[in-house]
Amino acid sequence: MCGTVEDFDAEIGLNLRSAFFVAQAVARGLIAAGRPSSIIHISSQMGYVGGARLSVYCASTQEPTDGQ
Repeated sequence: MCGTVEDFDAEIGLNLRSAFFVAQAVARGLIAAGRPSSIIHISSQMGYVGGARLSVYCASTQEPTDGQ
């Protein structure tokens, strides 16, 4: 096991929080403009294949696409 709580929080924050809040801002703009649309999240294949010493990164890139 490697990494610290701070590393974990930074990685999750970057990959999950940013995807959520960017999508939220885009959705608000689309709704206000009356434009029916879809938001598609694309992330790394590492969420599916994993990698040594990359567990937090892999988990944080898999969730935006599978957790919906």
